[in-house]
Amino acid sequence: MNFFNLFKKQKPAEAERTAVPEPATRGPAAQFRSNDLLKEAIARHTDRPDDTALLQALYRQLGEGILLLAVDRPPPVDANGVIQEAVTLKMLTSVGPGGGLLLQAFTDVHAAFARIRSGSGLGVIAQASEDVLKSAVEGNYEGMIINAAGPYVIVPIQIVADIRGGKYRA
Repeated sequence: MNFFNLFKKQKPAEAERTAVPEPATRGPAAQFRSNDLLKEAIARHTDRPDDTALLQALYRQLGEGILLLAVDRPPPVDANGVIQEAVTLKMLTSVGPGGGLLLQAFTDVHAAFARIRSGSGLGVIAQASEDVLKSAVEGNYEGMIINAAGPYVIVPIQIVADIRGGKYRA
């Protein structure tokens, strides 16, 4: 059985986590930013889930660019859409197979709002991928789910830590 198929029917949950102090953006600036290369890598992996070379390319791309996070009550930003200080955010998560939380992240605003229910009060912030990976590792998540509405990929926390450590860099 493919590890990534274990999470398809998990129900969403929310958990409070502290955001990393590096600036993040939301609002108009974030809506035009996307990680198209990661989105394409996820689609290719979905078409050929047993291709380890594609999976490693996906992991390499996950460490680059930006990721979006769905958050409850996004914090205020300056005129450029930048959050200037560390804040505690309630981020969208899913329950993993071990009962732990998977941090939900998205490659673009369309993928985020395909998952976020209208009227839920959730907004979107964008952060550098490295900062999101750091939050996942330091936040004691079980892993990450990227583009939960599909096509999606589940990344176990040990792989997230390996990506942060440079294991999959070109």
